[in-house]
Amino acid sequence: RRLSEVHEMKELIHSKMHMMLAGIHGEVRVDGVFNKYSFPFEYVVLHDVCLESHGKFQIDTVFLTQYFAVILESKNIGGKLSFKQNPSQLERENEEGKVNVFESPEVQIERNIYLLEEWLKQHSVSIPIYGVIVLTNSKVRVIEPPTKFNAILHQTIPIYLRNIPREKQYMSI
Repeated sequence: RRLSEVHEMKELIHSKMHMMLAGIHGEVRVDGVFNKYSFPFEYVVLHDVCLESHGKFQIDTVFLTQYFAVILESKNIGGKLSFKQNPSQLERENEEGKVNVFESPEVQIERNIYLLEEWLKQHSVSIPIYGVIVLTNSKVRVIEPPTKFNAILHQTIPIYLRNIPREKQYMSI
């Protein structure tokens, strides 16, 4: 607001601010799911997890149980989404037909699973870690789905989590 309307950085700053606010709104939608639903096992939900193992990393949401951990990578992006490979990237076509390119959520999840596994190893913990892309925008349509990880709507988080096998306990509550 303090920049003049013709400032050379005004559009870039506005765009970055809009993306950050959209991300926050998406994470709030995910939080709302955990406030509404319960699960037939004990769990902990950790938000905005920041750790360091072979580098610093940040995870939107970690769903942690005795049986497994799940990294939920929230994306509050509307429009037509295509999860591209080679190179890995996310393309979004908005209502006006403009195409934007984002870092691949699959790459983010792969990186975070690796770094979380390393962090847990340093703390003598070994547990299966899953990852899922959570689409939180109601105006989203997936044209090309991801190939390595599931993409789900935020309303279906409970179904996804209840269907993960719980055969062995890896740690105590």
